[in-house]
Amino acid sequence: GYATARINQAKGEADRFLSILKEYRKAPEVTRRRMYLETLEEVLPRLEEVYIMDKQS
Repeated sequence: GYATARINQAKGEADRFLSILKEYRKAPEVTRRRMYLETLEEVLPRLEEVYIMDKQS
């Protein structure tokens, strides 16, 4: 039922977190960059306008 589904979802999320943590400990900068790019891939297609600013702006 519902409780079993929630427990399985929580276990899956915890397993995913631990997997990411393991990779982060091996290569923190690479993992940070990968997570950032994955987030952009997910978010950017939903935006109507995108503004890119450099550090000098």
